Amino acid sequence: MTPVRPTVAALEQMIDVAELADWSRALAAPEETARRAAASALAVGMAPAGAIVSLALADDETLHRLNREHRGEDRATNVLAFPDGGRVGPAPGAALLLGDVVVALETATAEAARDGRTVAPTCRAPTTSRRSPRCSDRPNSATSWS
Repeated sequence: MTPVRPTVAALEQMIDVAELADWSRALAAPEETARRAAASALAVGMAPAGAIVSLALADDETLHRLNREHRGEDRATNVLAFPDGGRVGPAPGAALLLGDVVVALETATAEAARDGRTVAPTCRAPTTSRRSPRCSDRPNSATSWS
């Protein structure tokens, strides 16, 4: 039997977003935009039902500190992911914790400006589950696949 995949709307309810820096100058509705983008990425990646991810909208100072503490890199970076690799799967009745993602405002904004794009990505569903998704940050553009 094929597992039932949650909808993007259902996935949005399973994403915890914390705005640790003022992202309102880059995004009109930071938490909602981040939640929608993360939910789309989870849907494209075919996350299992009950999956939960935490997303932190932070600043370069926070990413610099985290990058130094966890990777030994003494610089800011655009995004860090901390997968919940300690568990094979959730306990019966518990949610599947995928991990934490932290994004740096200044670096993400500078990269977007440099590349002529927006900070907010848009994702579309894949045509086949064997390809890796890449979300585009150009509004109304198709997702590229590698």
